[in-house]
Amino acid sequence: MSEQVKWSSNLIFLMASVGAAVGLANIWKFPYTAGEHGGGGFMIIYLLAIIFISFPIIVAELFLGRRGKAGPVTSIINVAKEAKCSKLWGLAAYAGTLAAVLVMSFYFVITGWIIFYALQLLLGNLTGLSPDSIGQFFGELTQNESRTVLYQSIAAFITWIVVAAGLKNGIERFVRYLMPVLLILLIAISLYAAIYGDLQTALKFLFQLKIEDISAKTVLYASGQALFTVGAGSCVMIVYGSFLPQSVSIMKSSFQIVAADTIVALLAGIAIFPLVFAFNMQPAEGPGLLFVTLPIVFSQSSAGSIIGAAFFLMVAIAAITSAIAIVQPPIIWLERRFGMQRLGASLLAIFVMWILGFGTVCSFASCSGFYPLGMIPFFAEKTIFNTLEIIAINICLPVGSLLLAIFVGWRLPLSLCDNELQEKNTLLMKFWYFSMRYIIPPAILVVMLFGLTSH
Repeated sequence: MSEQVKWSSNLIFLMASVGAAVGLANIWKFPYTAGEHGGGGFMIIYLLAIIFISFPIIVAELFLGRRGKAGPVTSIINVAKEAKCSKLWGLAAYAGTLAAVLVMSFYFVITGWIIFYALQLLLGNLTGLSPDSIGQFFGELTQNESRTVLYQSIAAFITWIVVAAGLKNGIERFVRYLMPVLLILLIAISLYAAIYGDLQTALKFLFQLKIEDISAKTVLYASGQALFTVGAGSCVMIVYGSFLPQSVSIMKSSFQIVAADTIVALLAGIAIFPLVFAFNMQPAEGPGLLFVTLPIVFSQSSAGSIIGAAFFLMVAIAAITSAIAIVQPPIIWLERRFGMQRLGASLLAIFVMWILGFGTVCSFASCSGFYPLGMIPFFAEKTIFNTLEIIAINICLPVGSLLLAIFVGWRLPLSLCDNELQEKNTLLMKFWYFSMRYIIPPAILVVMLFGLTSH
């Protein structure tokens, strides 16, 4: 995309940025993690982490994108040249770009499962099935490689159609119409869950202050969730910042993005857990929650097929809005590195992600016992999917975030940041700069080490 292209309006930019931040992790990971790791205590720590970690990082990425006026690698190098720093700081963007490729390789697979479930619920194919049958249904899906590849391909194709059309005709048009649909569905399902579910138990699970459950692990989980819920290190916001008009306040926009992201995550919890507890189900994490527990609940609920299909449609929209953002760094790198046109660059990038996704597909079926890096003790008994996930989420993203924080906090002169952010000598500017220097680098390092040791 041309570096001269700008967002049509600040509202569209915010919708796209919130869509980028609101992904699968918000809907199936955040509510469970909050409830299982301290409830209200987790929420307090999470909100503090949002203020001191997520908000400053989004400001930094948008700042680098608008100041550098290009893709992630070129933007960082341009700003580094302006500050008379080494262009090697562009390695931060390379880490984020690699992470984007690896993440999307399994993200398309999971999004394909979601699309499949939305269709099955709409057709009523899960209605009346026993809990054991629904659990078996998901197992059969993951074992059916040809079906998984088909729906993985649908998810990749939808993403390609949107990004190939560019900023104005693709991304903007998609978020303009689909983000309101996502919000309407989320509110409607939350109201349904509040009326027909066990709202009181769900609110206690999510928000009751459980002092005995608060530990160092709670702090690490909350900080990690806050750090990566906004895609820190993926360089997505650098891309979106490069299209941001000079008149838009980066500080204000960043606050709006993290606030909306948090609200959506909380609404997702209210949409899910009242129904889970109403049917005496135990809350699960990850795929177990989304593909087993919730379909069991929907199969037993009033108008469950319609509500279930609406829920999975909502999750699919959230997944695609994140996908069209995450694929941007590698696409733009191909455009600038090899002079490719948007159509070809997007096709090549998504094709590579799609091919890599076959490793995730077979990790649940034909090559579930294959461990590609098994000769390394750390990766022993890690499937292709597990290996890709660890490299992307536990290594590339935190390394990219750490380099970015050190670059902005310690290598860029404050005057250059003041000039772009237009917050000279304000308390907010001082807070942001202090966080980039003294809070975010050690926080990222601790979260990264915790993530690696947890494996």
